[in-house]
Amino acid sequence: MTTDVTGFIACDCAADRVPLPGGLVHATDRFLEAHLGVRGPASSQACADIREIRLGFGKDIADQVNIHHLLSGTSGLDIPDEDVQRIFQSRDEVHEYYEQRARQAKLVGVPGTPDTAHAEAEVTISALIMEAVAGTTYWDYVQENIFKRCGMTGSAFYTRPQWLTDKHIAHPYMKLADGSVVDALRNLDKGSPYPYVLGKNPGRAFIDAPGDGGFATARDLVRFAHALSDGTVLDRPWADVLTAAKIPHGPASFGAYGIAIDIINGQWMFQRRWQPRCRRQLEHLPGHRLGRRHPQQPRLRRRGAAGHDRAGNAGHHRSLAR
Repeated sequence: MTTDVTGFIACDCAADRVPLPGGLVHATDRFLEAHLGVRGPASSQACADIREIRLGFGKDIADQVNIHHLLSGTSGLDIPDEDVQRIFQSRDEVHEYYEQRARQAKLVGVPGTPDTAHAEAEVTISALIMEAVAGTTYWDYVQENIFKRCGMTGSAFYTRPQWLTDKHIAHPYMKLADGSVVDALRNLDKGSPYPYVLGKNPGRAFIDAPGDGGFATARDLVRFAHALSDGTVLDRPWADVLTAAKIPHGPASFGAYGIAIDIINGQWMFQRRWQPRCRRQLEHLPGHRLGRRHPQQPRLRRRGAAGHDRAGNAGHHRSLAR
């Protein structure tokens, strides 16, 4: 959901291949005035905040990686494996942990080289830039400027306590190595046995990490699609830049900024990106947190839903409401 502020920044900066993040300063005044209404001293402070982001990254990253690389998944960055057993207890703890992990990123590839996977650092660094420009947290900005603006009344970054107590939020059901199925949210000591999400449990997160996640209803996803196409959430030309093909993946498959797109029967098909290499794999599972519905809405189910996971993916094939 970094499609708003970071998408604008990408459109402003990527064409000039300015380095990340220090190079952002050259375009920040124009960006702030055009899209956030920030001028004068406030703009200068935002530039200073963005400069500060640079201090935590190596010179090779600051000089070679730009925002286009981050959003297109071609940064060449990688980070150490995360502690999948950790159980978070607050928003601050989540933010501090993932910011610290992003600052451990190493340049292991050639920026700009086509790839089909997003590294965790790409998502987190994009969110950190957005926070520096907007002056608020990723969660609060998206809630106010994307969910609220699009009329997505059932969408939010719910915390684990809210997830546990709100009966309208579906729970992730996880198949264990012995074949049994458990409510992952109420069994934080259990983890997935499947190699690409080995040991993970989505309930251990107090809130989704900056740059990712959130809960949404199927209706809200439709509202977002309409808002993106009619100029509500982005001016139409910028929406086109955001969703246009950037990286070829196959004969009729491409990567855009954060989404995968295909040409099917002569039309564009947009889908959420999902790759086994992503460090936050459980948060990227299709439908992982499409979990909230209003009481007056009909019960919605994903194909094959039986309230539990059929392939080891907690919450992948499960009903949208318990």
